[in-house]
Amino acid sequence: MKDVLTSAALAFVMRCTAVTGLADASSRCCAFSVNWMSALYDRKCPIARTLEIVGERWTILILRDLVVEGPRKFQDLLVSLSGISPNTLSARLKTLEDSGIIERRFYEDHPPRAEYVLTEKGRDLRPVLRTLKDWGQKHTSVAASR
Repeated sequence: MKDVLTSAALAFVMRCTAVTGLADASSRCCAFSVNWMSALYDRKCPIARTLEIVGERWTILILRDLVVEGPRKFQDLLVSLSGISPNTLSARLKTLEDSGIIERRFYEDHPPRAEYVLTEKGRDLRPVLRTLKDWGQKHTSVAASR
């Protein structure tokens, strides 16, 4: 089962629902149920399939860093994402890599050192991140954040 949806991922779903008109009772393509410990998605829904990849906590912020900063080393991401554990970062990077959204690029052989870069598929998520940023600027404030 997947982690609890991040507020960014939930905002993304709400935005897509509003924009695409999926909120109609007649459209059940993207129906999903959420409890506090896991999410079960309808695999026929492209939004649900997307959330299986990017809907876990920290994933959107990893993508944000790669979009804004470009290629990043593991340690750079660990420092930037204050509060993420190394194991969680490794798991999120593996999911993104397995999904073809990022790739690991080696820049040194001995010892092996790698950096993470967005693939074309990952770069296609830039408009989504821009929409999340715009929504956050419009509907949230620093004081309201936890």
